[in-house]
Amino acid sequence: MNKKNISSDFNDFLRDEGLYDEVHTAALKEVFAAELRGAMESAGLTEQALAARMGSKGRNTVRRLLDPKNKSATLMVMVQAAHAAGLEMGLSFKKARNTRPRRSFARAAGNLAHVVRPTASIPENSPRSRGSRCARQLR
Repeated sequence: MNKKNISSDFNDFLRDEGLYDEVHTAALKEVFAAELRGAMESAGLTEQALAARMGSKGRNTVRRLLDPKNKSATLMVMVQAAHAAGLEMGLSFKKARNTRPRRSFARAAGNLAHVVRPTASIPENSPRSRGSRCARQLR
């Protein structure tokens, strides 16, 4: 059994795979869409009625907001829709529990490790060492 993964959670897995931001964004959009739909039903609002309250030209704007897979909504439109449905939208921040670099950055750093060679072994009189700022800093 691999003991390395025993204490990790799903968010750690998503971070390791470089997927956390995308999945988190999709989850937030789904919550927003569900809350907006619930407020519309409570207020007896149709898509067209909500669009009219928002000052929008049509139902397509509301349909985009209610579609959890549509990522084109701006924060301003989301706030307007929430207000038109009788909700007040809030935004909060909390300190991230895990700030490890995303896998793509870690991979890039790992892939560069074999390419970057220290310049300290270049002799000082070498033409390569005179113009190299890195070589001058190592002296």
